[in-house]
Amino acid sequence: MIFRTHLIFNILMGLILVQYLSPTQKWLFLTIFILSGLLPDIDTTKSKIGRRYKKTSFIANLLFGHRGLLHTIYPPLLLFITFDYFGLGVLGFASLLGYLSHLLLDMLTLQGLQVFRPISKFHVRGFFRTGGFLETLFQACLIIILVYVIKSMVG
Repeated sequence: MIFRTHLIFNILMGLILVQYLSPTQKWLFLTIFILSGLLPDIDTTKSKIGRRYKKTSFIANLLFGHRGLLHTIYPPLLLFITFDYFGLGVLGFASLLGYLSHLLLDMLTLQGLQVFRPISKFHVRGFFRTGGFLETLFQACLIIILVYVIKSMVG
C-alpha cells in the first residue's frame, strides 16, 4: 500500500480507537498510533518516510530490505514491551496497534508479507496492486468512512 492509504487508514482507525478506548491522553495516543502505522516503510528509500529520513532508511534497507524484518510481528512487539517497561503501556498499545495496522494493509497486497519470518515462511497475500485502481477505490471508501466518523464525533 502507498503512504496515503496507510495514513488515511491509520487516522480512521486511530479515531475509532480513541473514541472506544478513551485513553487519558487522546491526542498522544492518536499521534503514536498514526506514526507507528507509517514507521515500517522506513525500510525503503522510495517511501515518503524513507525520503524524509534518508540515512536511517538507507541503513534499514541495507540491513533488512523492504518488507523484511521491519515488516514482521517482532518490531511492534518490541515497541510495546519498551513502552510498557517505562510505565507507558497505553502508549505501547497505541504503537502496537498502529504498527499492526500497517502490516495488515500490506498483507492485502499482491506482494504480501511473511509476518513470522524467519521462524516461519508462511506468506499472506492479498489482491491489491500497490498504487493500483483497487487501492485507489479502497482509499475513496476509507475517506467516505472517515468523513462519517469525524462528522459523528463532532455532532
